[in-house]
Amino acid sequence: MLTTTFSTQLTALYEQRARFTPIPRKNSAFQQMATPAQKFVLMRHNAEHYFLRPSPGCSEMPALQGNFIFVVLVSEPGTVYCGKILDMLTHTVDMEPFYIDGHTSLSNNQAVLFAGEMHFVNAALTSWSNRSGHYLPPSHLRTNLLPHIRLLLPEYLYNRIDFSSQGSLSSGGALSSVSSWQSRGSSYSSFSSFEEPGI
Repeated sequence: MLTTTFSTQLTALYEQRARFTPIPRKNSAFQQMATPAQKFVLMRHNAEHYFLRPSPGCSEMPALQGNFIFVVLVSEPGTVYCGKILDMLTHTVDMEPFYIDGHTSLSNNQAVLFAGEMHFVNAALTSWSNRSGHYLPPSHLRTNLLPHIRLLLPEYLYNRIDFSSQGSLSSGGALSSVSSWQSRGSSYSSFSSFEEPGI
């Protein structure tokens, strides 16, 4: 039998899911689908130490260092899927088998609740953003993220990408699409007051 507290929490969760705003793909440039060995689930031990969970049947993983991209699928709102993108600052030959083209490599062209990029130093998340050339996720749609995903991607590490001032997009992959975009640190202190007209 459900307790009153659990029933209230469950109702709130269903109400939040009903308010989700799916983000469709906006760039039609082709990206190769990631193999199971290139697609990971983001996890964390604590605020200073994150780790990757490999796909079933896979065991090899890249070091959690440098830039990774992520998506949260509409069909799986409680999971952050991520993959490694080419990052010349942390590139090593042993990382090459893990590189993917971009966000639709992870999403298989499905709509997402959010997509972006994350930066890690020694398995610690140092920043994350809405940087995605294929989805251009409006920054205010961080409200799509469930509470435990907000713990994985804390607001104080968020850097907003302003797509409206960047002109036309490149038709290339994730890196060429977003390489010239500028990020701005977020001044938001909570998820309750997202007001970003024009995005």
